[in-house]
Amino acid sequence: MDKRVISVLVATAALAGASLMVLTAGPAAATTVTDEASLRAAFGNAAETQIDLDADITLSSVCPNGEVTRTSSTTVVVDGHGHTVTQTCASGNNSVFVNAAGGDLQFRNITITGGSSAANGGGIATAGGDVSLTNSSVTGNSGGAGGGIAANSGGTVGLTNSTVSNNSASAGGGGILASAVGMTNSTVSGNTAGANLGGGIEVPGSGLVSLTNSTVSGNTAGTEGGGVVAFDVTLVYSTVAGNSAPQGANLDIRSLDTLTAFGSVVALPAGGGGNCFFEQGQSTTSNGSNWDDDASCGFGAGPGDHSNGGDPLLGALANNGGSTQTQLPQPGSPLIDAIPVASCQADGASGITADQRGVTRPQGSGCDIGAVEVAPVTPPVVTPAPATPLPITPAFTG
Repeated sequence: MDKRVISVLVATAALAGASLMVLTAGPAAATTVTDEASLRAAFGNAAETQIDLDADITLSSVCPNGEVTRTSSTTVVVDGHGHTVTQTCASGNNSVFVNAAGGDLQFRNITITGGSSAANGGGIATAGGDVSLTNSSVTGNSGGAGGGIAANSGGTVGLTNSTVSNNSASAGGGGILASAVGMTNSTVSGNTAGANLGGGIEVPGSGLVSLTNSTVSGNTAGTEGGGVVAFDVTLVYSTVAGNSAPQGANLDIRSLDTLTAFGSVVALPAGGGGNCFFEQGQSTTSNGSNWDDDASCGFGAGPGDHSNGGDPLLGALANNGGSTQTQLPQPGSPLIDAIPVASCQADGASGITADQRGVTRPQGSGCDIGAVEVAPVTPPVVTPAPATPLPITPAFTG
C-alpha cells in the first residue's frame, strides 16, 4: 500500500482517538485572531504553527482574488473554537484557505464557507500538503475541481467528526479531490461534480478511500461515481446511499482494484447507474455482513452478506444526534440487529464499539449494518392511578 495512503489512515485514526477531547484555548505560542486582517497576517506567516479564532470572520477587504494565502512547508493548526470563516469576494479566484507550498493544514472546530474559485479547492486548497478536519464543516463552496477541498500534488484528506456538504466542482470531486481520503464518524453529502466524475469524492490516482462509521449520501456526478470514484475503497460500518451518476451511482471502482467492506450498506441509487461499477472487472473482498439492493457490488461471499437484499429502509439524511447528519434505519429495517454480537468486531472492525454518532454498538440482539446503530425503543412504564375508594353510606336498622 502507498505510504501516503497509510499516513492518511494513521492520521485519521489518531484524530478519531483525540476527537472526544474538549478543545480549549491553544498553546501559549498560538496566535489569536479576531478579524480579517489578523487572520490574513497569521495564516500568511510561514513560521506560524497555531491560529485560534475568537470571532466569526468575513473575508471582504481583498477582492478580486481574496483567498487567505500561505506559502509554507510548516504545518499549521487553525482552531475555530466554533466560529465560521466566510468568503464574500465574488470575482477572481476566491478560495477560503490556500497553502501554495507543502505544509499540512489542520482545521478544528471551524466552518469554512462561501469560497468560489476557477482553480481547484473552493474551500481549502493545498499544493502537496495534507488536509485534516476535526469537528469541522466545509460547506457551500465551489471550485474547478475539489469544490470543497482540493489536496493537490499528492496531498491527502482526513476527516474526523466532520462534514463536507453542498459544494460543487465544474470538474471532478464535488466535495473532495485528493490522492487518498480517510473518514471516521464523518459525512460527505449534497456535493456536485457538474458534468464530470466523483460527486462526493474523487481520488484520481491509485490511492485509497477509507470510510469508517461514515456516510456518503445525496451527491451527484455528471458521468461516473456519484458518491465516490477511486481505485481502492474500504468500507467499515458505513453507509453509501442515495447518490446519483450515469455510471456507478454510489461507487465507481477504477482499474483492476478492490472494494473491501464489512458491515456496510451500499443502496438506493438516486438515478442513472446501479450502486457499484467496476471499470475493468469486478474485484470485491467482503469481510461479511454487507448489504446492497441490486447485486452490483459483488457482496455475497462474506458471512452474513445480503446481495440484492431489497430496500434497506433508510431514513433521509438528518440530524439523528451526534456531530454529523446520518441516515437512520427505519422501524422494520432489515439492517437492524443483522450482525451477530460475536461478529460485531470481525475483520476490519476490531475496536469499533460505537456508531457514527457515538452510540454504543450493539444496542439490541446484534449490531446494525451501516453507520448508525438504532437504539431499541423502550415502552414507557405506565403506573396505574390509585383506585378511588367508593363512598360507603352506613345503613341503620331498628
